[in-house]
Amino acid sequence: MIRRVISAAAGIAVIILLIVWLAREDRPSAAPPAIPTTTQSGAPAAAAEQTQSATGLERAPARATSIESTPAAPTPTPAPAESASAEILVRGSVRDEQGQAVSSAGLRWIDARGSQFSCSVANGEYALPGMHAGSWLVEIVSSGWHKDQIDAVLDPQPELQQRNFTAHANSTIRIKVVDPGGAAILGMDASGRNLPGSRLRAYASLQAPGPALAPEELKMRAHSDCADFKARWELHLEGADCLGELELFENPPLSVSLVLGCAVLATQRIETVPPELVFTLSAERLQSSMCTLRLRAVKADGRTAVSSGMAMLNAQGIESHNLDAEGRAEFTNLLPGGYALSLMSPGSSRQQRRIVLEPGQALDLGDMLLAPAATLAVRLEFPGAEQPPVSLVLKPEVSGDPLATLGALDDSTIGAQGTEAKIPFPGAGRYELRVTRVGDPRANEALNLGARPQRVDLGDAPAGELVVRILPTTMVCLLPPHESRGVSRWLVSTADGLPCQRVRIEGRAPTKIELVPGEYTIARIDPETKALGKAQAFTVGGTFSSVDLQP
Repeated sequence: MIRRVISAAAGIAVIILLIVWLAREDRPSAAPPAIPTTTQSGAPAAAAEQTQSATGLERAPARATSIESTPAAPTPTPAPAESASAEILVRGSVRDEQGQAVSSAGLRWIDARGSQFSCSVANGEYALPGMHAGSWLVEIVSSGWHKDQIDAVLDPQPELQQRNFTAHANSTIRIKVVDPGGAAILGMDASGRNLPGSRLRAYASLQAPGPALAPEELKMRAHSDCADFKARWELHLEGADCLGELELFENPPLSVSLVLGCAVLATQRIETVPPELVFTLSAERLQSSMCTLRLRAVKADGRTAVSSGMAMLNAQGIESHNLDAEGRAEFTNLLPGGYALSLMSPGSSRQQRRIVLEPGQALDLGDMLLAPAATLAVRLEFPGAEQPPVSLVLKPEVSGDPLATLGALDDSTIGAQGTEAKIPFPGAGRYELRVTRVGDPRANEALNLGARPQRVDLGDAPAGELVVRILPTTMVCLLPPHESRGVSRWLVSTADGLPCQRVRIEGRAPTKIELVPGEYTIARIDPETKALGKAQAFTVGGTFSSVDLQP
């Protein structure tokens, strides 16, 4: 009996051993655990540290990746599909051309959808979490450094990747101005008054400007798209012929101009960065470029003078004059350029007008009518129960000049809370009613609401009410041409020609805007003539879309 039990147990043991052996034969052999190779910074070598080198005086071709790679690391195993969208932590260094750490700067990363991710640089190091795989455009954002745009690519894996950058310091040019006879035209005269030359500034641009800059450039005292100008008193520079210093954001070739207001008095083309540029101008030419503006305010009958009131000009600052007994006001010694003129009197509607003064012009506006105070009623219709604040403007439509219709020179925005708004009645004429913002202007949050601009014809008195429909907006990403350099400006209009907004694009950076769904056109604004290029049509639907801008 015992012998049978032992024999059975032995048989069962043999069967169990056979099953275990067969199971091990079917299982694939396990690979030994991989030992990740790391760079000096501790990042996995699969991230292959890459130094992003911004171009110097010689630019890399547009859209070309300006990356210098270390010797290639072993090819990493492709990440599973479900982990392709994993967040990536990017870190690295930012150093100048001498290898010194850059401090007090920032990095702006822009993806193909126009989304921006920013971080600060401290002691030459940065870290930026929450990034995703794909192509990026990287900008070093800080005063004193070039606005280079550098291509970068983040791989799906690993989760920690290293990218280093080289920053290039801006170049500076000393600007000098001399009279043909050697007399000083800067500073003050013997009586202590500023000479006309003291109001000059230097202006840099990619293309040589025409005889005048855009009228609204008068608001910008010293800043251009390619450079920043500082007067000699700001920098404590010596020399009676020294106007100041120009700090370049862009590399040559560039045009450097001497500007009085918006009048371009002289231009020099530079192919390299000189230590100084000398311009020759006469004091007589400077003085002859100054402007004068006159007007007379009368009541609605067209005859009776408005003796109590004020005329106000707004550009670089606010200058105002009280109306005299005959309703007159005169502004002298004005710089050429664009101004917003406001005419006000108790009991009358405020009148506003866009004024552009040419060099040396004495403009007499004649009689300006001040109608009795009245308001234009506007009713706002919202898509839901919420009624956020709305900012809107009513601008005169300038026939054939949509940029003037936008009214960049004045600040006549009306704020509305609730469903009703009141706008001072501007008088008879054709206008454009445009919503500039929906939501509290002090808040940074976007409500993604807007409205289409509409054309309004007004008679001699208010009649009825205007209805503005607030609608959900859609994000649109504008993709500039690959070879874009510097700053370009574009005008977005409705299909029937009403201007919506002017868009500023830096180089080839994808730029997002919000529009109410519908049909639109976009055209490039010529930097010299301010004329619009060929209009390109596009459609905005209910979902995110991109528009490839034509050069």
